[in-house]
Amino acid sequence: MKQLTTAPTEADLEAKIHAAVLAAFPWLPPGSLRHQTKFEFKFGHRIVQIDGKEVSKVQGRSDVLVFHNDTPLAVLELKREGLPLTQEDREQGLSYARMLHPRPPLVEPAPDFCTGR
Repeated sequence: MKQLTTAPTEADLEAKIHAAVLAAFPWLPPGSLRHQTKFEFKFGHRIVQIDGKEVSKVQGRSDVLVFHNDTPLAVLELKREGLPLTQEDREQGLSYARMLHPRPPLVEPAPDFCTGR
């Protein structure tokens, strides 16, 4: 067997961020950070044309959601260390935040969250 992954992964960054968020917010109860959460959205109308006969669905997966009890506090959008976040990545995080109720006050594109860069 040859290991193909040689650099830190997005999952490694998630683990670092998990520890950093819990250190920054020690009052968060267990289970407040939720990783790789999947969403399903149903749209009645879209900008693209649909025949209207079938239900349209879209799925997305956030990197990290921070909750206090069941109230969303933050959406963290991550990339592997060394990869820059794009405007599209920022918009992705904001789009997830818009779908949560109540809308979390923090949406953080966090490429170097743990390193301070």
